[in-house]
Amino acid sequence: MTSKVKKSLTLFNLIYTSSWFVFFTLMILLAFNARAQIPSQDIYGGTYFDEADAIEILRSNHPDFQGNLAIWQGATDINSTQINILGTKDQAFKVFAISRIDNKVYEPKAQQSFFRPDSHFVVTKLAFWDMPRNHHYRLVVLGKSNQLIDERFFSFLDTTKSQARIAFASCIYDLFHRPQIWENMVGIRPDMIFLIGDNVYADRVNLVTNRTADPAQLWWRYGKTFSRIALYRSKNLIPILALWDDHDYGSNNADSSFPYREEAIENFNIWWAQSEKITPTLRKGPGVSMIFTAFDQEFYFLDGRSQRTPKGYEPASFFGLQQEQWTFENLINSKKPAWLISGNQYFGAYLQKESFEAFSYENFRYFMNQVARSDRAIGFLSGDVHFSEVMALETQILGRPSVEITSSSAHSFVNPFRQHKAYNPRRIDATSWHNFQYLDLLSNGHSVSGRTTAVTVGYEVQFQYDFFLQ
Repeated sequence: MTSKVKKSLTLFNLIYTSSWFVFFTLMILLAFNARAQIPSQDIYGGTYFDEADAIEILRSNHPDFQGNLAIWQGATDINSTQINILGTKDQAFKVFAISRIDNKVYEPKAQQSFFRPDSHFVVTKLAFWDMPRNHHYRLVVLGKSNQLIDERFFSFLDTTKSQARIAFASCIYDLFHRPQIWENMVGIRPDMIFLIGDNVYADRVNLVTNRTADPAQLWWRYGKTFSRIALYRSKNLIPILALWDDHDYGSNNADSSFPYREEAIENFNIWWAQSEKITPTLRKGPGVSMIFTAFDQEFYFLDGRSQRTPKGYEPASFFGLQQEQWTFENLINSKKPAWLISGNQYFGAYLQKESFEAFSYENFRYFMNQVARSDRAIGFLSGDVHFSEVMALETQILGRPSVEITSSSAHSFVNPFRQHKAYNPRRIDATSWHNFQYLDLLSNGHSVSGRTTAVTVGYEVQFQYDFFLQ
């Protein structure tokens, strides 16, 4: 690094430190100001845990995001779909789908509810299949007296097509909720949405209190987050696949030594609608990892928390030895382009914070060498760092061109100009505004051409980058 660059970064760090504290203070004031606009009780009424101390944030004023319940569509393919509904113990409802073409009524093929004795939140998991795949459907939720509680619209997903648009985001802190982010995301009409980590800040009780999440707190914070986020009120459902990072796992920078590891995995699998038993294009791996096959590509959601070895453990493994082997075996068995998705950055050592590259360079180099052996087009997606960027990776890493695309944060703590705090020679472009990205992908089964676009509130494009992976 030249002395000119070093001096520039030193000056920037001085400016950055002071500006960050000013901005953080403004964010807190913004959140507390939003408190005055909300009724004293949330949409479910009553209080639970230390809920009275939490800050409630308006969902959305947009007419297409006014659902009475939090409802989200999960893993979906051309023949099946999974849908979750968040309700309460004092609610009883029945659900069915109506074809918008011939008005035929379909009941769920599977339905199961989950709850905790110490919470009023109830998650009802539904699955539909054996329905005309080219129809559009109205999802109807009726109450005890057959009154309409809510309705949404959904479709099956043609996963056999080669062209797709996928929106992805991370770092979704409900107390800094920005409904316009989700309005804009739904507005670009993606085929799917990937939420790739810190989708729930389970270890943050409120803006000033961090506390390791035990099973009761995990359930409560997931319920509060799903009830607040505008995406889950959208009239039009879009299939969502999710992966976690440390905050939705339950503790900052946690690894496989987390005391509630198994409970956190169970909690995650309840709240997200992504069972491989329903959706055959989905294959589960260790922890919450999975592979989704669609659009002539494979999407590897890698669990960098419940499988990661603790600090000081040898041999060090970012994804755990079992998950590493599972990943390598699956990569060898196909020639389709693959995306390796992680809550943490892969090539993030330059930041001197959590990333695969910084965790253990020996393990990182071994992993990349094994990935290179697969002889397929590979791209990397990540989150976590509270700014978005796109990196062009050196050809010698995999023996062919590749990119890492990081999307963060949708709405969480923002460090102004955080992307400039450290020099990244791989960076093409970056932004630290609240944002999401979307990928426009075209695959021929061996290579993939694409464009990533970073968007902030008001559909304002922060950057675009075209790439070709082979």
